[in-house]
Amino acid sequence: MKNFGRVSQAILCLLAAASAHAQGFWQKKDYQKWSKDEVREVLRDSPWARTYTVGQVLIQALQENAAVSGRETNPQITYLAQIWSARPIREALVRQEQLSGAAGKLPAEQKAALLEKEAKFIAADFPQTVIVELIYGSSSQALDQDLTRYWQSQSPEMVKQFTYLIAGSRRIAPLQVGIGKGARHEIQLTFPRQVDGQPIVSSDDKHIALQLQHPTIGVLPAQAVYIEFDLKRMTLNGQVVY
Repeated sequence: MKNFGRVSQAILCLLAAASAHAQGFWQKKDYQKWSKDEVREVLRDSPWARTYTVGQVLIQALQENAAVSGRETNPQITYLAQIWSARPIREALVRQEQLSGAAGKLPAEQKAALLEKEAKFIAADFPQTVIVELIYGSSSQALDQDLTRYWQSQSPEMVKQFTYLIAGSRRIAPLQVGIGKGARHEIQLTFPRQVDGQPIVSSDDKHIALQLQHPTIGVLPAQAVYIEFDLKRMTLNGQVVY
């Protein structure tokens, strides 16, 4: 019986730890205390930031020299989707700037203005829209250049034709598309929060997803990209935040 009691206690401890982990540090810790690793997690692998990788392993013939200059044995393209209308993402962006130390070098007046701007950015409300930031890139310099050239040559109207927010059986086109230029490898997508007077997310939905069409880039073929967000994990203070 003593052994049973110890086992039961161990199980309870494990369940408590799992529950705390499931909540996420963003539930319990003020964003101004987040570490660099925690900021990176919120921005790259959290309920509001998900990644999709397009890749293909290339198998070389045995007689070929595997060390041929410039050959990519496993080229990849990555799409990272961040829901900017969700407060945790904006908190992470502000904390990332704080950790850079740039504000500390500013004169007092400029620093105060920056702090005010950051506070407004975090407190922003999005009652009518859902903002998704799509960031793209590649492990291969050649693929990255081709991918950037492709996306930056697209018009907002073209992107609207093959990019959607999926919620249940609803496929929602963006209201606005902002395509970054130059070194900005990002696309900002603005979706309506309601369609026909009803919220795009219902109580029956378990996921929302960003769907887009990836083009043929180098050896990587065209394909549909589907980046899924788990609504259950996107809960803060009892409400789904997106």
